[in-house]
Order: sequence, then structure tokens, then C-alpha cells
Amino acid sequence: MLLNNRFRILKQLAKGGFGATYLAEDTHMLSRRHCVVKQLQPEVPNQSCYEIALKKFKEEAAVLEQLKHDQIPQLYGYFEQENRLFLIQEWVDGPTLGEKVRALGQLSAEEVQQMLLRVLPVLEYLQNFKVIHRDIKPDNLILRQVDSRPVLIDFGSMKRHLKTRISFSGSVVDSVIIGTEGFMAPEQAAQRTVYASDLYSLGMTAIYALTAKLPVEMESDYDTGQFKWRQYAPHVSDHLAKILDKATEFSPHDRFSTAAEMLDALTLQNASAAATLISERTIHERPTILDQVEPELAEPATAPTRQTLALSPSVVMTSLVAGGIGFAIALGFQGLGPQAVTANPDQTRDTGTPLVQAANTFSGQGHELGAIRTLLNVPTTSKHAQDAREKVANLVHLELGQPIDQQLDVINLEKPPGKAKRSLAGLGVSYLSEVDTKTQQDKVQTKFGHSPIQTYRSNWPIHRQPTDADLVADPKSWYDPWFEQYEIAPGMTMEVMYGCKSNKVLQTAETFDRSNVDDELIAARFNRILQGSRQKDIQASQATLKRLIDDKGKARTETFSTDQVRGWLISNQDQLMIVTRGI
Repeated sequence: MLLNNRFRILKQLAKGGFGATYLAEDTHMLSRRHCVVKQLQPEVPNQSCYEIALKKFKEEAAVLEQLKHDQIPQLYGYFEQENRLFLIQEWVDGPTLGEKVRALGQLSAEEVQQMLLRVLPVLEYLQNFKVIHRDIKPDNLILRQVDSRPVLIDFGSMKRHLKTRISFSGSVVDSVIIGTEGFMAPEQAAQRTVYASDLYSLGMTAIYALTAKLPVEMESDYDTGQFKWRQYAPHVSDHLAKILDKATEFSPHDRFSTAAEMLDALTLQNASAAATLISERTIHERPTILDQVEPELAEPATAPTRQTLALSPSVVMTSLVAGGIGFAIALGFQGLGPQAVTANPDQTRDTGTPLVQAANTFSGQGHELGAIRTLLNVPTTSKHAQDAREKVANLVHLELGQPIDQQLDVINLEKPPGKAKRSLAGLGVSYLSEVDTKTQQDKVQTKFGHSPIQTYRSNWPIHRQPTDADLVADPKSWYDPWFEQYEIAPGMTMEVMYGCKSNKVLQTAETFDRSNVDDELIAARFNRILQGSRQKDIQASQATLKRLIDDKGKARTETFSTDQVRGWLISNQDQLMIVTRGI
């Protein structure tokens, strides 16, 4: 089954009242990357309502398309086909938090606190975009296979217009209630959602992880409406329990008003200061409860002034490792050294600083993929932007002509024995088939598995064809090549060609999606490839790349050559590929 003449359905992942979710491959991408296809089925009484629902769907999709966060699946695109609406999103491999709890039972307080420290910065990010998720629950948090970080999926905002109606007065009404029983905040049933609604759902999700009990399995207090959950989790500290109790208060006025406020309470090292923050009622304006026909984009609630914490080096390092980069950003530390907690609302922070520090920590621990993904989040306005891109360029560099296993070890490639497919630090890898049935009859055993490719094919594109000089210089490799594709990060993939018998790297081909990767990173990566070449060759090659970057959207292929490397620069709409071979 091919959707939109592009997305080939591989299997169904889930089916519910709003539609179905599928795993698919993108046949227009060189890597044939896996993606998630969400099919949404509007239930509207007439064409007018359908057109309104379609318009709102596109508006919501345009907002989600702007979200660029490592813990939110990237929205690749959306389209309409046969009165059905489709979203195309990044595929994230890993179990959900719900699956983990169902398999293992109660989680430790430390695990749950770390989960909160990693999810709250994501909600803070969403709130900066005036976005409310509306359906946070254990099965909407995927624990990413590569690094166990929670990834927030299935935004409820995309579903709320699927039952659009026009009232007798002529107003547009969304008659569907988004949320999951037990995890949904009380005000959501009245379609009056605020930022604190997401915090309620996150609090209930944490309580479920601590108790392994669904909300419907717990009693509630008749006076306050809160669930009596502490008896099922005696291992939880009073500090964490109070935070969860505040997050799940019945009234949104009594909860944390923003993710930033809840994160501050969770991360304060001083117990008395934390207790004060948990118990105090903010003197600022409360978040406005939205009318049911307001758009999904909430007006920003006025929140208490964020506190800036200046931490000692030991606390900073512990925070980075335990809480991850989001924790470091949320703390917003400006310098090292033990100091008192002070409010400093006017201080301007460079959010690239904690990202670079976190990346250095990942790299020092041998987690290069974590370092790469962290550095790619450094904003272009940061003073660290250029340095971050140069570090990425160095981290993903492979030396041509060297053994493939040694080169991929540099970027933490796992090498499971007996398998032809490999993975980059746990990320999925897809084999790029370039052969017909006849060439698959006799397979060559390689160090990493079986290669069905016996020789190069005359119908391969030019950037995969060996020259006569290639065949003379290294016939052992070129008559038995193998291709593999690796997704380094969203919008950045690497294809490696190496000889199955010789085990040498013959060529690398890096593809950049320019809607996700900035041109400065592409230039930095190309400069790293050219490093060590003659200056005049470097300048000529850089000029060639600049022409392609300036002609964005035009399909072009250019060659480059130095005294050290040669290759092709291939531009096709929003994609740019750098193909590199040795001399």
C-alpha cells in the first residue's frame, strides 16, 4: 500500500476511535527512512464541517511542524487523501513507559524523578510555543531505545477538530473531548484546558509509574478529589510526593501554573526552599481557563519569575548526567561556585552554554551520538553556534580507506555478530538494496553478516559507479561493495560504502535535510572533509558548495576534487548530499 505515491505501509502499529497508526518507509528518501503515518478520520455531518475541520487540521499541523526538540518526534509532513487526513512523523524505536511498568511493575522513585526531570523541559518548550499536549499518559511516552530518554508522542491537539459541528447559531463547535480517563485533568472534560492540565496528566503518569496502579484502581478523597496513592508507594520521599500532590490538585489554580515552576520545585537542592515553593500560592495572575471554542494555541499564563541557580561544579555535573540537557537548560546556570539561590529575572541566558557543556559530558563518557544530537540543538544565535557545528563535523567524520569496524567504533557503532544490519548506538539502520534477484542468489559472508551484492551494477547512479582507476586500485573492494544507511540525527543521514571482503571504507554519502539542518552545519561538515587538502582546492570546492546552497530548490549535481579527496555535491529540492571518495 502506497500513500500519497510515496509512503509504503509496512505494518499497523495501533488503531483507535480517531483512526490508525502505521509504520511506513519513505520511498522518496535516499535512505528509505522509516516513519510513522497517522491516519485521522474526521466524523463530520457535511462537507462544510469537513472543510472547517481540514482547515483547522492544517493550522495545527503547521504549528507542530515548527517544533524542533529532540524529545518530540519531528513532523515530516501532512496531506489529505480520500477525505482522510494524514500526518507523517519521525519513527522512534523503544517501549512506552506504560509497557515498561506493565512488564516490570513499580518503578523506583529515582527512575520516576529522572523521568520528570527529562519531560518537564519538553513541556516548558511547548509552553513557549503556546502549545498544550492534552493527552499525556504512560503510553504516550516512548523510552527511546538509544538513550532511554522519554519522547512525547501523539499530540491531542490534532484530534480535537475531527468531530467539528456548526451550531444553530452558526458558531463552530469541536464536540470531541481529548484525553484519557484518569490521566485527563478535570477541566478537560469541560474543554477548558490550560498549561496546568498537562502537568496534572504528567503527575498522574508519574504516580502510575510509582504504584503500577491505574487511577481507576485507587480511591479518591471526597473532600479534595485527589487520589490516595501514597499507601501504594511507601518508597517515595515526602518531597517528591508533595510535588506530585500539588501537580494533581483538582483545581488548576492550586497546581503549578507552568512546567518551569514545577521543575524548579523538583530541582531545588535546599529542602526548605523547595517546601516553600511547593506550598506558596503565586501572587501573580492565574492562568485563564480557555473558552471551549478558543483555538488550540493557549494564551501564555503569567508565571512566577524563574529563579536562576548558580551551582557548584559537582552539582552541575550530577545534574547533567542525571537530568540530561533539558535539566541543565531549565536550571539556567550562569557560572560555577557555591552561591545562594537568587532571583534574577533580567539576566539574559545563552541556552547554548549548558548544551555545549552537556555535549562535552556525553563525549567524555563515550556517548558521541548523544553529544551530536545535543550540539545540533545549539541555536544559531548562541555564541557557541559555530563551535558546536564544527564539533559535530568532527564527531561524524570517517576516514576513507580505513577498516570499517575501526571507523564506526569512533561513533559508537554496535556490531552484533551474524547480522547484516547494524545500528548506530541503537538507532535503526536500513539496508539499501541496489540489486536484482539474480545477484542475491550467492551471498558473501562478511564480518558483519551476508552481503547479497556481488559486483557493482551498470544501472547504479554515477556517484556509486567505480571509475576505471577505482577498479584498478582496489578491485577486491569495488567488485564486492556493501551499502548501509545510518540516521545520525533527524535531517542528517550517512551512507557508508565499504568492501565486504577488504572491509575498507570506499565512500561516504551524507544527506542533509535543509528544512531541519542549517547551512552552516553543512559547510562545517564539508570543511572537515576537505581538511588537509591544498588551499586552492579547498577554496574552489567551497565555492562549488556555496553555489548549490544559494540555488536552493534546484536539482543539480556538481563534482569537487582536491589532492586528498574527490566526490559529488548533489542538490534536490530541500536535500543536499555530499559524496566523498579518496584519491
